[in-house]
Amino acid sequence: MSEAGDLKCWGGNSHGQLGIGNDTESRIAVQVVGVRNVSQISAGANFNCIVTEQANVQCWGSHLFGSLGDVYASDQLSPVHVRNVHSVQQLSAGTSHACVVTDAGTVLCWGHNLYGQLGHGVVSEVGPPTEVAGLRDVFQVSAGGIQTCALTHDRTVKC
Repeated sequence: MSEAGDLKCWGGNSHGQLGIGNDTESRIAVQVVGVRNVSQISAGANFNCIVTEQANVQCWGSHLFGSLGDVYASDQLSPVHVRNVHSVQQLSAGTSHACVVTDAGTVLCWGHNLYGQLGHGVVSEVGPPTEVAGLRDVFQVSAGGIQTCALTHDRTVKC
């Protein structure tokens, strides 16, 4: 019997994206290692991220292009904390990048940035978790393949 907030994943696992501590695929739902009280999940191409009830972010799977944050040098087979990302209200993972909306209504993004999808104003292959400059009062963020858009509380869309 599962407890509230348990997280299960299934499918391909070549980069550890199931979060089960190995890279063996599973055709049935398996428990992600060490996570409880999950409030949100978002799946990228070969990585996943969650928001815990404590409003912190954990990610696992492929670290190609920095999709797990800025401190991991390789793929992670089980969830790891994304440093300097706290007080998260909403999360969205794109192909190889992720973004969150904080309690303060700001947006932080990290990962692949070849097309400027992190909103830092600088194009680079990889970017650490950094606040999107000039973006305030955000309600929701959506990370896509190579772009990101945000919805503000006054219903303005910015991409």
